[in-house]
Amino acid sequence: MGKLKTGERKRPGGGYEKRFTIDGVRYSVYAERKDDLQAKEDAKRAQIKAGIYHTNETITLNQYFDEWIEGKALSVRPVTLYQYQRWYDCYVRKTIGRNKVRKLERRHIVSLMNSIAKKTSAAAANRIHVLVCSILKGATANDIIPRNVAAGIPALKIAGPPARETIHRELTDSELERFFSAAESSIYYMAFRFLLNTGTRAGECAALQWKDIDRENNIIHIRRTITKDRAGKWIVGEAAKTKTSRRDIPMNEAVKEIIDYQWNLYRALNGIISPFDFVFPNRSGGYANENALVNSLKFILKKYNKGAKVPIKPFSVHAFRDTFASRAIRAGVPPNTLKEILGHASLSMTMDLYAHVSQGDKRQAMEKLQTMSF
Repeated sequence: MGKLKTGERKRPGGGYEKRFTIDGVRYSVYAERKDDLQAKEDAKRAQIKAGIYHTNETITLNQYFDEWIEGKALSVRPVTLYQYQRWYDCYVRKTIGRNKVRKLERRHIVSLMNSIAKKTSAAAANRIHVLVCSILKGATANDIIPRNVAAGIPALKIAGPPARETIHRELTDSELERFFSAAESSIYYMAFRFLLNTGTRAGECAALQWKDIDRENNIIHIRRTITKDRAGKWIVGEAAKTKTSRRDIPMNEAVKEIIDYQWNLYRALNGIISPFDFVFPNRSGGYANENALVNSLKFILKKYNKGAKVPIKPFSVHAFRDTFASRAIRAGVPPNTLKEILGHASLSMTMDLYAHVSQGDKRQAMEKLQTMSF
């Protein structure tokens, strides 16, 4: 591959961009391969010459979004593209999307956020604000608008406690004991135990194949995840969530017990185990997905709580990961080691998101510090 030509650049997130100017107006084209940039430029020049290309003055937010997301396709995962498209089509396309980008004002976006918050939630409104801000950031970089009118708008306050204190909380011993007692008949009983004992993500657990399990050296290789493609279809991703998500996790006795159980169950049902068979399959033997695990967990909780004197408060599949991480910190696992086990890119992510501090933790800390008092 030759050197980059004038106007061409390699994008930080992947792929290439070429900028060119016609009659003083700057345009951009994107391609995964550098060699495709010229064809993209020729096609856009032909549109401009034929008068069917939307100029900076006439382009609407909808029209610019369709260009913007194609550029994003070179640097973000397909599931992220799916989410962007779904959020935009649901909340923006038929509201402020028909506005010309140059005519958009801050009050249009504030009004949209307030409307979404009233009909759906403040969290959804904030998510759409971030998306619109990112789109207009691209429009600013492409000289369509002089400034991003969405930048600087404060996020709406979300009522109630954060998710880390409710559905993503650390589970208590009592909650775990009652949940697993109720979950024994579930096809995903061992999957839930695996999530709790390894801190893996639901998609990583569902994507595990027997070729990823080194039973001789007691190591689990995390190499892929169950994700969605751009159309929203569940697929086995060719890679884990991020580069740091690709990792090896040593098996302790509790994890080995879970893996051995699944191995013996597989042998009893199928006789032969293929390296490509899934460790925690769905009922048809294929891969499960996060929705299947979530729905199974909800069903177990609903069934248990129906006749329970002390119900279990709702929690998410992710709570198993939270519980693993928080207890690991409490047990003295070095934060940097925990970061590697969880597959996080930064230590701050590990500590900020998963190291939940209980009232008991704070009390013990103060008792230890008492020896320092005068």
